[in-house]
Amino acid sequence: MESQEILSIRLKSHLLTGSNPTGAAATVRHMAAMQAQDFRMAKWAIGIRSPQTSEQEIQQAIDSGDIIRIHLLRPTWHFAAPEDVRWMLDLSGARIRSAMASNDKKLGLAPEDFRRSNQMLEKLLRDGQSLTRDELIPHWEAAGIGTMVNRPAHLLMHAETEQIICSGPFRKTAVTYALLDERIPASPILSREEALGTLALRYFTGHGPATLPDFCWWSGLSLNDCRKAISLVENRLLSEHSPWGTLWFAESSVLIADDSFKNHLLPAYDEFIIGYRQRETVIGLSQQKKAISSNGVFRPVLLRNGQAVGLWRTAVVKGKTTVERSPFENVQSREESLFEEATERYLRFAGKNPGKKPE
Repeated sequence: MESQEILSIRLKSHLLTGSNPTGAAATVRHMAAMQAQDFRMAKWAIGIRSPQTSEQEIQQAIDSGDIIRIHLLRPTWHFAAPEDVRWMLDLSGARIRSAMASNDKKLGLAPEDFRRSNQMLEKLLRDGQSLTRDELIPHWEAAGIGTMVNRPAHLLMHAETEQIICSGPFRKTAVTYALLDERIPASPILSREEALGTLALRYFTGHGPATLPDFCWWSGLSLNDCRKAISLVENRLLSEHSPWGTLWFAESSVLIADDSFKNHLLPAYDEFIIGYRQRETVIGLSQQKKAISSNGVFRPVLLRNGQAVGLWRTAVVKGKTTVERSPFENVQSREESLFEEATERYLRFAGKNPGKKPE
């Protein structure tokens, strides 16, 4: 399988071309999990895949609990459907806590601190209460759990991965936390084998074609677990050889040929780039330093036919929000006009061009 064919199928898997599910929650469910530490950009990652959904509607879905923002898979924020949170944390929670152990020790946090913090959170947040981190700090201090340096982030992440708390409704621009059991309805318990197979099928459906190393990176699971996961569902996936190894993907991504490539203003940390270990297909090695910093900051990119061709950012000029585009190379005038359409789409989504309705 050649690079352009890989990108063509990925664009469809990612809902960047072709027909899309209806609504923000359905989009997140299709993608399985979407990295979401840059909150504004993460909402656009949903919006770019569901063109008739506004930023306000996505925020409402998050506030209502139709979309959950929580640390799972790798130790960073993700969006996930509520029914997927528990089994994904069953798979990844212990690994995340293990990855945090060294910094926990440097911060002087012991198992007893996490136990007491969890008990405190369960008491404070019961009966539908939600609190911000700043509101929780005095309670930790009163309980004798110091909050210096980055301790609160670790206390909260432990509580998330132990399925005590998850995101609550936003309070203006502030993240709140709520009890997971009150926020997320009970769902069937999956065995570890069922969860592994489900995760593999969902990843390769929403991200394929992708390789075993890609899946290992995205899921944060061990190589043995990832191999087992693929073996459990390989009869439900298609596979092709490539220079990067065997590629796995869903048949639904190739049933109908889709040549309607569009230019996109891809958000920072978008799954189309960050969801893979091997990124050269999307971003050439010579351009990766421009799009991905040495400390792991993924910048918003201009995407043309599945390839990164530049960067973009918002700016305020004379009180008006605009988009500044910085192509890596010269962009032909016809293609530049397509980026104009992509720019209008983003500004419409963000409510910066209220005179135009979503397509």
